[in-house]
Amino acid sequence: MRKAILSVFAVVGMMAVSNAQVVNSTQMSIGADAIISTDMDFLNTTNGKLDNDGTLMLQRNVTNDGAITSKGKLVLNGNSAQKLAGKKSIEIANIEFSNGGTTLNTPVRITENAQFNKGIVQADEAFPVAFAENARVTNASDASHVDGYVRIEKAKEFTFPIGDGSQLKSFSVEKADNFTATYKNVSPLYISQDRAETVENMNENEYWVLKSNGRSVSTNVSVQGNVESEAIVALNKGTWEVADVAATKSGERLNSGMALTSTEQLFTIGKGRKNVATVGIFPNPTRGDFYLQFKGIADSELVKVNITLANGTSILSMEGKAGDLKKQYTLPENLSSQGLLLRVSRVQKSQNFVERIVFDK
Repeated sequence: MRKAILSVFAVVGMMAVSNAQVVNSTQMSIGADAIISTDMDFLNTTNGKLDNDGTLMLQRNVTNDGAITSKGKLVLNGNSAQKLAGKKSIEIANIEFSNGGTTLNTPVRITENAQFNKGIVQADEAFPVAFAENARVTNASDASHVDGYVRIEKAKEFTFPIGDGSQLKSFSVEKADNFTATYKNVSPLYISQDRAETVENMNENEYWVLKSNGRSVSTNVSVQGNVESEAIVALNKGTWEVADVAATKSGERLNSGMALTSTEQLFTIGKGRKNVATVGIFPNPTRGDFYLQFKGIADSELVKVNITLANGTSILSMEGKAGDLKKQYTLPENLSSQGLLLRVSRVQKSQNFVERIVFDK
């Protein structure tokens, strides 16, 4: 069937033209085979109800104070920048950005697909671009992406089409469950200059923010890297740490597991030190007095320490931040010379160590 392409003036009884804008204050329906286009501002009033199963092409600003139900497509194809505003959110099955830019002043929720052809979408934290469960993103590029915040309700895998307005800086997540993300084209060292011993270097020009808007979860993150980068570095209690010692690199992409809480998780890319975490005491052998040593473990990391006999009997036990436990200890005076075991557990990393101690009284 040949599609009908109508100017706004052909829609009698549905919309009115007033003060160089199109005003809808009643019930408006766009059929599946219809295409309606206007080069004027579009206002959907509090009494307006728009049911779009076809294609609505708008070249100017959009204000929605009423109700919009859409299984069709909204095309923003203005030659200059456009604004989406209003007292009510805009929910659309499919949206196409093909303009000089879009600024969101109202929430926009996409239930099927967002196609990025041309123009940058400005979306602050109050008005993010929201994707419903399993909604898709196509064609995001340097020329067209979101400069601001993007939210995904749920998806097996999702790529956030975010950047800084001139470059696409997307990253992907697995098992997304109410995640919000944005990109910051500033140094992460403004947030904190503390680095764990496991971090050899890190990107000092940019970072990403990923937030789980609910319970604590874990996800796999994939982000574009470079020749030197081989790790995702995440902020943990004020210290930049390698997010996942088992991270892998495929081509120029880094794949890393990362734990999320309901608070913001900041991360960037970098390089971890090749030496693995180690624990021990000094001196060893010891005559009774010794210091605990941790290498490759951040001072802020929670650890459990237990010194036992070979049969498992506990002699000394401590728990706390690694930095606070780096001090002198003394073995019991009545303990005879023998071999002991130092057992250390990294609580947050689920990693355990066992080292031999020679006690020569």
